[in-house]
Amino acid sequence: MSTDQDQSAAAPPPQPAVEFTLRRIGVIRRTGGTEKLGPARIEIEAQYRDGLLELAHFSHVLVVWWAHECDNDMNRGTLRVRPRPAPDRLMGVFA
Repeated sequence: MSTDQDQSAAAPPPQPAVEFTLRRIGVIRRTGGTEKLGPARIEIEAQYRDGLLELAHFSHVLVVWWAHECDNDMNRGTLRVRPRPAPDRLMGVFA
């Protein structure tokens, strides 16, 4: 009989940390509303636009964005936040 303890003992060791580099391929611009709320559009730099070919045939697009104005040592260490729409809730930043 297997237990949770047996399974965790057999788990592979954690992999070493890997570093990644992000490269900007476009920007998100507000098209109305306020600075923080309202419609926006994604502008892809010309050299990457060929990568959009046939995108219209898909129902979803995954956009990876970086909050560049909040990029500092203090914010990089933040793992829990109180979101604006629900300030009484404490949530993990990946939730």
